[in-house]
Amino acid sequence: MKTYKERTEDILAKAKEQKRARASRNKKLAAGLSCSLAAVLVLNLALFLPRWNDRLTFGGNFGDKLATAESLQEVEERLSSLLKDPPDQYWTNTPGSEEDRPGFEETGPEGGRIRLEDAQAEGFTRGDLLVRGNKTAFYLTSDLRLQAYSVATASLIGQIAIEPEGGYTFRGNVREMYLRDDLSAALVFTTAYDPATRLTYTAVIGVETKDPATMSVTGVQYISGDYISSRMADGKFLVVSELALPYDSGLPEEALLPKTGVFGNMKPLPASRIFLPEEARAPLFTVVTTLSEEGEFLDTRALFSFSGDLYVSETALYATCAYLAPSDGEGENLFTAATDVVRIAYNGTGNLALTAKTTVGGLIADPLSMDEYGGMLRVFATTRTLSDPNGDAAEGDANASLFVYDADTLAEIAAAEHFAPAGEGVRAARFEGDAAYACTAADLSRPLFAFDLSDLPAISCNTGGTPPAYSLFLTKFSGGFIGLENENGSSVGITFYDDSANPLFSVKEEYVTGAPASDRAYFIEGARGLFGFAATDLRESAKNFYYLFSLKDASFQRLARVALSCSPENARAFAENGMLYVFDGSLTAYLLP
Repeated sequence: MKTYKERTEDILAKAKEQKRARASRNKKLAAGLSCSLAAVLVLNLALFLPRWNDRLTFGGNFGDKLATAESLQEVEERLSSLLKDPPDQYWTNTPGSEEDRPGFEETGPEGGRIRLEDAQAEGFTRGDLLVRGNKTAFYLTSDLRLQAYSVATASLIGQIAIEPEGGYTFRGNVREMYLRDDLSAALVFTTAYDPATRLTYTAVIGVETKDPATMSVTGVQYISGDYISSRMADGKFLVVSELALPYDSGLPEEALLPKTGVFGNMKPLPASRIFLPEEARAPLFTVVTTLSEEGEFLDTRALFSFSGDLYVSETALYATCAYLAPSDGEGENLFTAATDVVRIAYNGTGNLALTAKTTVGGLIADPLSMDEYGGMLRVFATTRTLSDPNGDAAEGDANASLFVYDADTLAEIAAAEHFAPAGEGVRAARFEGDAAYACTAADLSRPLFAFDLSDLPAISCNTGGTPPAYSLFLTKFSGGFIGLENENGSSVGITFYDDSANPLFSVKEEYVTGAPASDRAYFIEGARGLFGFAATDLRESAKNFYYLFSLKDASFQRLARVALSCSPENARAFAENGMLYVFDGSLTAYLLP
């Protein structure tokens, strides 16, 4: 097999030409779309129309390059074979619910929503439990009550309890909402469960919020599968759900196909919208849906045997399917972990197209391990060989690799393979322009890796200094970046790094654990040097607290420690005018020192 250096020159030349052509196309497309989108937004002043559309409108094929199912019968047969005779082994990603890490806060229009932009890809708005304006903050509780608070008085000024339809129930911890710029309407996403069929659906719920005292539900639509995550860009929603089917459901295969619609009238997707890989390994569907700002379905794609873990760029979504393949190495009963990646392009009309596929030699930990930049897709992966299909690792065989692909074709351009010490994999990753960072530490003596990707034929790596512990995640922060770190489950710390991955200083909370996996529970205002997180204090009967730190004089100083009445995952906070506002099912304001 050729090395990455041998493959680089001709592919780079092709990539540069594709990038120039794509930039020209995008410029022309943007000019036309800006006019058409402006006209649409003028005509549609409400987030949800009084009459909800129960029909899925497909915009047609604008560039499929991967084969889809020829008929729904073909999908049913493949599904039936897996449900009745599961393979000896398969391995997929654990469904994820959070795509990226927090971004930086920007001032919104007076009286309007303050956007919390995604830090990994510009141009997106992400949903959350807390959405705030300059005067009003909305919080979505664990029991699906949408609350409105006055920021000035920290008082509740209205709420509505969102009830499931029919015999459905709401379940799961993943729930998010979006708020219209003028605070007149909200869109809520959560998972609904049908006990009669044991199937789950992503509920898309419209709420009128113009007058917080009289909020009301304006409509509900459904997409098959548990709600995973979503984005909003250019007035369109991108929604990801995962349909995991029970082996013993007792339902006919046609009843298990991905569907969309309203309660009592959900219709299966056409076969042309379902991707069937050559080898299906698990009864799963990743379902990707685009909706207009008014709540109409625009397009939906289902990928059979894929998990719900996706990375979203400005032009495409990258869906993943992790599995075990027989190892090419010596020895019997050895399996190598691999991940199929499919590129799903989208355009300004909401249409989706399957444009490319590749196989990454390893496991992709989370969407932060992927990044599209300059016409390339960069991926960190953990290479791993297992001694049996149940997941037992061959001793010392894990390692970490960095791969670079052409974004359009997913042809490999470059790689830095097996850069970590033997037995370590990717724990946290971050991409920032031509720089890439990865933490692989299995103990406290390993460095953080910083890569310079400006010259792909000669990727360079700096190992920086030794971090105090392994990072849970990395994100840009006030002239450098920070890692939230966990040391043996007994402390949570924050370390500040320079751009060369050298740890400069850190702070640690002893006997604290359980920092949330959900990045949305963290509060980051890098420009103001503020960082907060919720966690559990083991010394106080496992009570939960919210911690707020400030970066001052080359050190982190704790500003607040606030008791919580909810789990760390559900806590939210922001700071304004010298006050810390903490949401945990109610709102409390604290004066900062």
